[in-house]
Amino acid sequence: MSKIRSMMARLWGDRAGGVAVEFAVAAPILLAALGVMVDLGRAMYDDMSLSAAARTGVQYARSKPDDAAGIQAAALASGGLSASASVSAQKFCECPSGAAVSCTGSCPDGALSTFVRVTVSQPFQAVMPVPVIASGTVLQGQAVLRVM
Repeated sequence: MSKIRSMMARLWGDRAGGVAVEFAVAAPILLAALGVMVDLGRAMYDDMSLSAAARTGVQYARSKPDDAAGIQAAALASGGLSASASVSAQKFCECPSGAAVSCTGSCPDGALSTFVRVTVSQPFQAVMPVPVIASGTVLQGQAVLRVM
């Protein structure tokens, strides 16, 4: 019985290979966390690029609000976007009260305000499956400018 006890004590006290086991347990968790951080960083970068592209589009619209093709080209040329990015430029009008109205109409309570909304979107494909960012999520950037 004492032989078994001494062997168990020696086995319990032996630390050889403990670091390898700890590394084998921790490495997959650390790699998964790194992948999630990379995906979140990419998503944040893409979101900022889309917002910047939308702002570039409305800056172009400041001088030429009726040139939808030029607005789209300016937004796409701003850089940082993937080839699958899409741009939509929409002109809309409101009365001072905030009520939407046709741009050919008039407002009973004052002058008609004309706006241009530029929306830039692109799909985001995560490398790691992250619950926060579902695979196939479409990221969007949007900017609105009053032009008249």
